[in-house]
Amino acid sequence: MIDLILRAGTWVAIAFLIFCRRPGQAWRTEPAVSRRLDDRSARIKAELDEALSFRKEAEGVLAEYRRRQGEAREAAESIILMPVSKPTAWRRRPR
Repeated sequence: MIDLILRAGTWVAIAFLIFCRRPGQAWRTEPAVSRRLDDRSARIKAELDEALSFRKEAEGVLAEYRRRQGEAREAAESIILMPVSKPTAWRRRPR
C-alpha cells in the first residue's frame, strides 16, 4: 500500500481523475471577476466617449479663436497700412 502511495504514476492518475470529474470548474472564471471586467470595460468606454466629446468641443473652440485671431490680424494690418492723411483735428493752429 505504501509503495502505491509513493509512486508518481499514482498521483498523476489521481490528479487526472479529479480533473476529469470537474473539467468545467478548472477553466471557468468566477462570475464576480467576469462582472468586474464588464464593469471596467463599460467605464473605460464611457470615459473614451467623454474624452471624444471634449476633443470635439476643444476643436470648435480652437477654430473660433483662430477665426478671431485672423480677424484681429486683418484689423491690425489695415491700421498699420492705413494711408497717412493730414491730421487737422489735433494739429496746432498757427497764431
